[in-house]
Amino acid sequence: MNNFDLDKNNDAKVEDALYDERHEPIEIRRSLPKSHRSSMVSSVIFDEGVHYWTPPPTRDEEPLHVDFRCACFKLNNVSTVDFSVKIKFVIVFEWIDERLILDDGIYSTNDLPRNLWGPDVILENAENDCEAVYDSFSLLNSKTGLLKRTVAFHGAVYNPMDLKDFPFDSDELELKFISICNWRTLDGSRYGNDVCNRTYTLHPMLRRKDVQFFVLGWGGKIPEFQILGWSQKVTTPDDVSQPICFKFDIHLVRKANFYYLKIMLPLWLLVLSSVAAFGIETDDLGARLEVLFTLLLSTIAFLYIIQESIPKINRLTVIDKVVLASLITLVISVVFSSVIARYKEDEAVYLNTTLAVIYPSIYIVANILIIGPAHWRHNKLKAKLVSKQELENKKGSQFGSFHSLSNIRKSTKLKMAKSYSMSGNVMDLRGSHSSGMMTESGMMGFAMPEKIKTKQAENDNGTNFEDSEDYFSNSSLNMKKVAFGEHDEKSSKETIESNDTTTKKKSVKIV
Repeated sequence: MNNFDLDKNNDAKVEDALYDERHEPIEIRRSLPKSHRSSMVSSVIFDEGVHYWTPPPTRDEEPLHVDFRCACFKLNNVSTVDFSVKIKFVIVFEWIDERLILDDGIYSTNDLPRNLWGPDVILENAENDCEAVYDSFSLLNSKTGLLKRTVAFHGAVYNPMDLKDFPFDSDELELKFISICNWRTLDGSRYGNDVCNRTYTLHPMLRRKDVQFFVLGWGGKIPEFQILGWSQKVTTPDDVSQPICFKFDIHLVRKANFYYLKIMLPLWLLVLSSVAAFGIETDDLGARLEVLFTLLLSTIAFLYIIQESIPKINRLTVIDKVVLASLITLVISVVFSSVIARYKEDEAVYLNTTLAVIYPSIYIVANILIIGPAHWRHNKLKAKLVSKQELENKKGSQFGSFHSLSNIRKSTKLKMAKSYSMSGNVMDLRGSHSSGMMTESGMMGFAMPEKIKTKQAENDNGTNFEDSEDYFSNSSLNMKKVAFGEHDEKSSKETIESNDTTTKKKSVKIV
């Protein structure tokens, strides 16, 4: 076999040699650097005359069946002022392309045609700075032609909120994905949609036991909010010109403790402090007004400080009503003091005592009437969502609770499932992770043991993906090695045997 000079002038000669010597594709591949092998070998293995950028044909001429699952790896900056939220949301598609099924030869992801067709979606409520990143396009099974594409959405999403009961409100964070049979090739050179034919349909992986339909890629904590669950719905209209719609809702409820402690409690203390003005002599109007105006100005200054925490909408929220009630109460106390000063001493004392009891009581009752119904609706909604979660989870249908990575570690422990792995530098969601797999930090907040990293590197260079699962099929001792760190297999076995066979001796401590 000839050695090829890989400068630009000899690219044509290389292509001619590959075309003329297809009876020896493996030898030609070995003579080329890795950077040239992928694109050249794909042309050797697959027929150049096939338009791989077109949708895969189906046997029954029905739309192609495309399965999908998703994950969320970031959710923060939920803004009640800008009505936006920043996310990192991932959708993983799986489908079968029978054009890739070959009678002879073994090939891998790196050998796929560069112009191979793949499904695509659009995040309809994305803000201008939200970016779609096409992370990976992988071959899962060369015998069946099973393919996988990962699409990640990074950035801000428009999130309208009903703030009538703020800060006792909830938020249905809706991510709306649409597809008019949108598609994009592996290398991104071709993309588009089809408004005349329904080339494929989307189906969530809700019933599959080997993978979870949705995974939360972090601890699940959001400042100011509590996550209660998720729901999803896929709508496929009969009219092919209408888009397929996939809605994914994340159910959030606001934590009101911040507003109780940092806003409402200081307001209540300022207003109730005005009762001290009624302890001053009834004829000393100047001293009374001095106290009351000081409290009124302090309240206004406090509101100026907290205005960034209050949503700017054209109707009154619960907290707006509390603020107004506080200001009105202070103003009324000023009026009462002026009126009391005009009465005779006996009448003024009686009226002063009566108002000192009645007016703060009315203020307290008014706050209860303002906050009480909203707080009750808030708790009722939380209970409803939790009960709906439990009911729907038993059915395995469209509503579910979150399975964060920490929960997955706790639930799986030493049980290994075919799962979410990493494909190169991108996410490859294939199942659930367990705590034993965690070592150094990886892309999604989890990492792989050295053996897994080695096999993943082989996968990136063209090895069949199924090889990477050999590690997971071994005995649980492999997990013990990773979980305990750099201990050898012998010490782990000794510890386990000592725990099982004797109750008098202490188990061997692994250092």
